[in-house]
Amino acid sequence: MSDSPISSQTLSGETLADFVNRLGSTAIAPGSGAAGAVALALAAACMAKAFAISYHHTSASGLREAADHARGFAIIALEYAQRDGDDFRQWLESHSAPAAEALRQDSHKLFGLSSVLKELLATHREAVIPPLTADLGAALDFISAFEAIETRNNSELAAN
Repeated sequence: MSDSPISSQTLSGETLADFVNRLGSTAIAPGSGAAGAVALALAAACMAKAFAISYHHTSASGLREAADHARGFAIIALEYAQRDGDDFRQWLESHSAPAAEALRQDSHKLFGLSSVLKELLATHREAVIPPLTADLGAALDFISAFEAIETRNNSELAAN
């Protein structure tokens, strides 16, 4: 099980502080879709922590692998945060059907990832030690935030 940190090179080499500053700026991208994808990455990271520490204390079957999967899903979500920002910028510049379709595909992939994360959490929830159940609750809250943001963005995209 790898405990290596996610590279700060994700999101075009920005630190989290850089990402937040750009998100709150007048820059076209990143936007709320990228922020939602980051929320999904945070959900996966919270799950990875809960699974990894619980495995360390209990050696419960499947937790080590679940932690590794969750870490991988966090990286995928961050990659989609970057992709969403790039695709959003393209859509704002062109309002073309292909650019809108790219955003829809990003959304579809991220919703699929949120479903996988919820299933992973449900499968391993009972094996997580009590002091880390709040991490699982936070993961669910981050997933819900992603889903709300992405649903709103999809509605806006459909209206344009």
